[in-house]
Amino acid sequence: MRNKPTIIIALFACLLWGSAFPTLKTMYNLMEVGSDYGIKMLLAGIRFAMAGAFILIYYSIRFRKAPILKTTKNWQQVAILGLLQTSFMYAFYYIGIYSTTGVKASILSQASIFLVVILSHFVYHDDKMHLGKALGLCVGFLGILIVNFNNLSSASGLFSFSWMGEGLLLISGIFSTISTFYVKKLAKGIPPILLNGWQILLGGSVLMGAGVLTAKETLNFSHPLALPLLIYSALLSSGAFTIWYILLQNNKASELAMIRFSIPVFGSVLSAVLLPGESITIYILLGLVFVTSGIYLCNRPTSRLKT
Repeated sequence: MRNKPTIIIALFACLLWGSAFPTLKTMYNLMEVGSDYGIKMLLAGIRFAMAGAFILIYYSIRFRKAPILKTTKNWQQVAILGLLQTSFMYAFYYIGIYSTTGVKASILSQASIFLVVILSHFVYHDDKMHLGKALGLCVGFLGILIVNFNNLSSASGLFSFSWMGEGLLLISGIFSTISTFYVKKLAKGIPPILLNGWQILLGGSVLMGAGVLTAKETLNFSHPLALPLLIYSALLSSGAFTIWYILLQNNKASELAMIRFSIPVFGSVLSAVLLPGESITIYILLGLVFVTSGIYLCNRPTSRLKT
């Protein structure tokens, strides 16, 4: 992916995803959401279902036609994608993050990047591993470790493992990886905007149903900023996912995956700017340098490694 505008657009999508960290943290505080992962799944389901609805409304206005898939097979494919990328991935993520530390969740959430880069070597003939990509992968991940340095130095049980915590986060990463390859396949036959709109709406609806069944708390919309923040979180999801689907249609999955290293860095920077008590540290700045360097190494012209 040598096209600089494409990289900038991909980084913008990651910036939108990164803004979800301070947005959701603020929204949880305003709505008094506690540790109950059921209510978090309900809130995530509402957010994604709204995002899907926004995308389909945009599609109808932009193309002046109903957002209907052509065949029964297309509906089945989109339903499978919705379960993989939205329902299962986020359900495992929310349950897993409840049973582990925030720093390990931040690091393990990048597992899908490694899986996509490595598996792309075997899945796509034009997306082979090369020296720059391998170096970029290492440097980018080192950037994530640097961003979390303070937490790493104080986290207890950093190398401990439990299936209900770290295990479920890794499973969430596997679902994310499978979804990336499946999206790239489906985008050849289904318009990316339509594909994204329906999968996120259907997947969000399943999450919402799971949240209703498991939540022990109730959502509190009494604060005047609660609903606007929920709407913004839905809009950022609809925008980021739609951009990513369009980019996956015409770019290598592994090179796009590398750019996702920027998401937690953007999240840290925006949290420091927007949230009380947070600040931009030298570790965040160094992490940003390493992540940027990793993306550059992955995308610069270089000789391929022999396999």
